[in-house]
Amino acid sequence: MLDVTSVDKAKLGDEITANIVIHNAVNICAEDLKIAYDTSKLQFISAENADGMKIYKEDDIAAGIKRYITACLGKVNAANGDKVLLKLKFKAIDKGEAKIDITNGRIADNATLEMDVSQENCGEKTILIEGVKDVNRNGEYTLLDLGIDAWYYGSAVADTDTSKYDADQIINGTIDDDDLTEIVAQILGNTNYSANK
Repeated sequence: MLDVTSVDKAKLGDEITANIVIHNAVNICAEDLKIAYDTSKLQFISAENADGMKIYKEDDIAAGIKRYITACLGKVNAANGDKVLLKLKFKAIDKGEAKIDITNGRIADNATLEMDVSQENCGEKTILIEGVKDVNRNGEYTLLDLGIDAWYYGSAVADTDTSKYDADQIINGTIDDDDLTEIVAQILGNTNYSANK
């Protein structure tokens, strides 16, 4: 069984890591995988080796379809049980549901097995990409968002007006420097926000 594991939700602009995982494996040492992703919602950034694994071939078959040939590095790294085969990084570029789908898979062990993985055993993951969640929920980041968070600086989320504000931008339960830094980065990235001249 091949599967894609990742977050259930992401915000616009977030970097998303999707792990390509094999389940219930016995001495699986090599894989040939075809993976499709939604190019309208996700921008491909990179593929990375998982622990004890190496990507030996990375191909763009078509827009939004990639092929990977991977192998374990020695018998101690063979897939037994559940194992991450490779990691794919994407950037969330549009709102909505984005799918990452293993469309084909072939696996081989260390002795005699070489087989195609049936379609029903090739998993997929749908990630909900949400739009901008600025502090005052008006749809874009401005200096007012920074002002609101500056007012709540040092407060717990429970001590903010959660019916009106999303003050905890970097979610950790407290309004802190991370939140204010994120808001400033978002203001600077807002093309509608004209800088003070």
